Amino acid sequence: MDVLKTISHLIEQKGALGIMPNNLPEKEFEYIYALSSKFIEEDDDKSPDKYSVLALCVISILSQQQNYPEKIAIHPDDLMKNMHLYCVAMMLENMGRKTDAKTGPPTIHNIFDENRMVEVPGETFAKLKAKKAAS
Repeated sequence: MDVLKTISHLIEQKGALGIMPNNLPEKEFEYIYALSSKFIEEDDDKSPDKYSVLALCVISILSQQQNYPEKIAIHPDDLMKNMHLYCVAMMLENMGRKTDAKTGPPTIHNIFDENRMVEVPGETFAKLKAKKAAS
C-alpha cells in the first residue's frame, strides 16, 4: 500500500478533515498509528524524511488552520512538536477504537494545542471500574 499516495488522495477529497485521527479509514489508521507509536518511542532519528506521512498530515492540518496560504513557514522544532501532538491524538483515538474509553476527538483548530483538554465521559470510568471489579 502506498500510504503517502492514499493520504494525499484523502487530503484532496476531504481536506485536513480526512486525516484527522477519528476520520481515518481503518487501514490508513492502523498504518499511521504504528508510525505514531514508533515516533513517540524513538529517541534518535525523528527526521520528517523518515516520518513523511506524519509530516504531510501535520502540514496539511496547519495549512487548513491558516486558510491555505501559498507557503507555510514552520520551524523544525515546531514541526516536531506538532508531529508529536498528532501522534498523541492517534494514541487517544486508538484507545477509543479498542476499548470503552472514548475520548472527545480533536478538531482542526485544537489538535496542536498543548493545553487541549481531552474529555472522557463519566460513564466511561464507571464501565471500566465495573469491568475491573468483575474480573
